[in-house]
Amino acid sequence: MKRSTQQEYVKRILNVLVFLQKNLDEELSLEEYARVAHFSPYHFHRIFCGMVFIGICYDDPKVTPPEKVRYDACVTVDGDFVAEDDVGVQTIGGGEYAVTTHIGPYNMLGQTYAKLLGQWLPRSGRELRSEPSLEFYLNAPESTDPEDLITDIYAPLEPTY
Repeated sequence: MKRSTQQEYVKRILNVLVFLQKNLDEELSLEEYARVAHFSPYHFHRIFCGMVFIGICYDDPKVTPPEKVRYDACVTVDGDFVAEDDVGVQTIGGGEYAVTTHIGPYNMLGQTYAKLLGQWLPRSGRELRSEPSLEFYLNAPESTDPEDLITDIYAPLEPTY
């Protein structure tokens, strides 16, 4: 894919993510998302699933009211991408991460976080960095049964000295 085409696709997908964020309480169809992205529904689904795979959650949904949960859906962009309007650019820090794989529905992610942060972390002797965890969605909920969804969870760790 040519660089200019890739940048255009990223802009279109980011517009959809902003649209999604502004319409969280609405039941929107695939056709509506595709219209915002200027793709056919058939192509939108495949392009979106291929480009959007990182999520950054800033709050614990178990203790934070749903309307207050802060979450960013992310795509990878190159260094000369320019943010516009409601679309921002952030750099995910390097360093070490504790990584685990969650297999199953998204509403059960909390159990996997509990095992990683409540069981593994205290026994590991490591501490978390003051940065949000990352979620990498490895398959698409539209074409995968909930019990077969695969999500990698990355928890940022303080360096060891």
